[in-house]
Amino acid sequence: MGPGVSLAVWPPSNILRYATFIKLTFKPNKLEKLIYLYIYICIGVFQMVHTKEKAVLHYPRLDTVMMVEKAIKDYPTGYPTKNQLWRSLPKQVQYQTLCYIVDYLIDIGKIIICEDGKIVWVWDPEGVKRILKNPHLRIR
Repeated sequence: MGPGVSLAVWPPSNILRYATFIKLTFKPNKLEKLIYLYIYICIGVFQMVHTKEKAVLHYPRLDTVMMVEKAIKDYPTGYPTKNQLWRSLPKQVQYQTLCYIVDYLIDIGKIIICEDGKIVWVWDPEGVKRILKNPHLRIR
C-alpha cells in the first residue's frame, strides 16, 4: 500500500482487487498473510453488515399495532418487558411480529426500552400541546 492510504476509505471492490494482487503476485511472508487475512475478514464483515436484511414473515396489520399500543399503555403492573407484553396480549401474535411492532414504536418515538428491558410509553401529544400554550415558551 502506498503512503497515506487508509483501508477505511477504499471501496471494498478495490480492497479485494489489492488483496488478490498480493496473493497472486508473490509468495507472501507471515506478515503479508496476516494483512491479507485481515483484509479478507474486513470485506466479509462489511458485506454482512451492509447486506443483512431482516426477513419479516408476517407484517402486522393496523389493528394489531393498535392492540399492542393499548396493551403497553394499559399494562396493569408498571412497565412490561417484551415477553410479559407478548404473554398479556388479548390476541395471539407471533413473537417476531411483536418485535417488529416494538421496533416500529421505538422508531416513531412512542415508546422507549429501559436498560432492564422494560417498555415505557412516552408519547403524550396532549401534554405537548399544554406546554406549547405557555406564552413564555417558543419553538426555535
